[in-house]
Amino acid sequence: NLSPPLDMHPKWFAGSVAYTMAKYTMSMCVLGMAQEFADRGIAVNALWPRTAIATAAVQNHLGGDEIMRLSRNVDIMADAAYDDGLLDCPHYTRPEIFEGEAVPAVLLSGDHARIAEWRTAQSLRRTLDRRPDLLSEADLSEKQRRLLARWDSVSDDI
Repeated sequence: NLSPPLDMHPKWFAGSVAYTMAKYTMSMCVLGMAQEFADRGIAVNALWPRTAIATAAVQNHLGGDEIMRLSRNVDIMADAAYDDGLLDCPHYTRPEIFEGEAVPAVLLSGDHARIAEWRTAQSLRRTLDRRPDLLSEADLSEKQRRLLARWDSVSDDI
């Protein structure tokens, strides 16, 4: 689901009221379902890139060929939503401390490589703890296999 943050500035409605309303409706559904299912441990998320993605909506509503040349390829969205057979890692947002839980320092570091490693390890650990049955079918990298083996031999808290 691609849905934008809610912003009631009139510029987002000029020339495309129906489109903006449709996108905002998706955003409200994500927010509502996230709250509704949170107590069951079910996360509901949406993707919204910071830069333009080359889609028909961008072509038709945001500036035609010129904006398409400046936009990124839609493949980046597939990368963001890739499913590798493991449970998803925990997700955090602002503020940095919410309901007594702090955002892990690595996520605030800006170091994308370390953040990716953290997410991978968290996803693997969450799957091991909650759904170990998924691991037999998951497409694990050699690095993930080594991490699992290490956890199997030593109690390690990530």
